[in-house]
Amino acid sequence: NTEQSDTLVAEGKITISGTFGCEVHVGGLIGLTYATQGTDTNNTDIEISGTLNGGLVAGGLIALTRMSYTNSTNNGSITITEDATIGTKCYIGGGIGMLVDYNTSTTYSVSDVTNNGNITMAGTVGATCQLGGIIGSTVTETIDGKTAKPHNCSNLTNLGNITVSGSTKACYFSGVGQRSTGTATSLVNGSPTDPTKGVLTFSGKTIEKNRLYLSGVLYDFDGNATSCANYAPINFSGKTGMTLPWGGLSATFVNPGKTWTECNNYGKITLSGEVGSS
Repeated sequence: NTEQSDTLVAEGKITISGTFGCEVHVGGLIGLTYATQGTDTNNTDIEISGTLNGGLVAGGLIALTRMSYTNSTNNGSITITEDATIGTKCYIGGGIGMLVDYNTSTTYSVSDVTNNGNITMAGTVGATCQLGGIIGSTVTETIDGKTAKPHNCSNLTNLGNITVSGSTKACYFSGVGQRSTGTATSLVNGSPTDPTKGVLTFSGKTIEKNRLYLSGVLYDFDGNATSCANYAPINFSGKTGMTLPWGGLSATFVNPGKTWTECNNYGKITLSGEVGSS
């Protein structure tokens, strides 16, 4: 079903414990949807303390979507407790846990989404953990030899604090999230008037001497960005090995044919941890 559903509002709390062999999708509103969605509000907190051997995709609004999403707000927190163990993938977003580009002819978008909920990852992840205030991870599919068109992102604001104190094989996280290509317009982490909003903190460790990507807006971006800003502090006091790409706006940017225009970092970056240790 690709038709837009009615406006959704959620209240309460979702708790996941126990042991799971499958991949778990959990959203404050929707676990998985192939429908265009929008004008939603989530006030539900998510807490995960179990053993998820098959991996986790968690979103304050939607865990996984392929379609457009717009005009929605997440007020719920996502907490991965110290008791939680996640075996494979771990994608966590204040808005969308995993965004999938799948259409080779139509360009979809994510726009006008705000996250006010805090994200805390204190558990143990045996794989890469990807976190973002709006989008946790993006996957671009190839269909019949053609690469799917990327979602365009605009007017996305994260005001929730993201804290990683657990251990992961590798960790990529930023205030807004991951968007490999496409366009990024007016993506904002934090508030110009309140330095306690959108704070990014890594005090955990990446195991097996792997890497940590840490940035204010996007942690992996090779498209065109316009009018993006980070206002929040970025703090690293943990341990990581190999490499530590970091930046006020993006951890990496390697496409010489693309540009960042009128984008600024105003947040203080504090690096006091250990790099090259596991």
